[in-house]
Amino acid sequence: GKTVFVHELKYLINNSQDLSKLNNNLDLSEIKSDEHIGCFYFNSWENDSINLPTLSLLYNILKDETWVPIDIKEQYNELVSKTGDLLIKIISRGSLSLNYFKDKNPSIFDEIFSSNKIKEEFNNTIDKYLEINSFKKLVIILDELDRCRPDYAVNMLESIKHFFNNEKLIFIISTDLIQLNHTIKKFYGDQYNSDLYLQRFFDRIITLDTPNMNDYIYYELGVNLDDHQLKNSIIK
Repeated sequence: GKTVFVHELKYLINNSQDLSKLNNNLDLSEIKSDEHIGCFYFNSWENDSINLPTLSLLYNILKDETWVPIDIKEQYNELVSKTGDLLIKIISRGSLSLNYFKDKNPSIFDEIFSSNKIKEEFNNTIDKYLEINSFKKLVIILDELDRCRPDYAVNMLESIKHFFNNEKLIFIISTDLIQLNHTIKKFYGDQYNSDLYLQRFFDRIITLDTPNMNDYIYYELGVNLDDHQLKNSIIK
């Protein structure tokens, strides 16, 4: 249910300039916006084989060319290329020894591994991405985080807090909060206060109602089922 919901939300955001094509009875007036806002969907579970969630998320955002006009394709490809160089530098921190960089050039070592420098580069990349696409804000939907490995889920949350701390970004975490709490405890231990931990990341929590089966069947089939009849229980 929640994945379908966020995909519909993504559609509404990316088409907020023109919702006239939607044939329904919903009041969509509050969704319409003069601001150009983009929305990107990221399936965390499909990408948790990569141990660097920060880089994986940034890479996937840049590789999504859904809305890139042809006339700025060259400019966009240049941004992707430059960001690729940055990602290679950061990734090599885990595959090459630190002494290798120190011996070669201390200034390169400082530039690559300065936390502030990495944050600066990340935000510069995001700002440039928004500028190229004429976005004032970007909504990033993270789905299936509760299904990920505990270390990946924790690293993703903390990466968002540290590296994607940009007022032009809005994160929506689509998750089973109970399962995510269990995931946090698996990483930090059963005695860890996972509720308090998650409060550091979530500004607002919205819970989707559990659908009523009778209402759903009436909507789909136009009939009311009597719960006391065995055949109706089987149908449900």
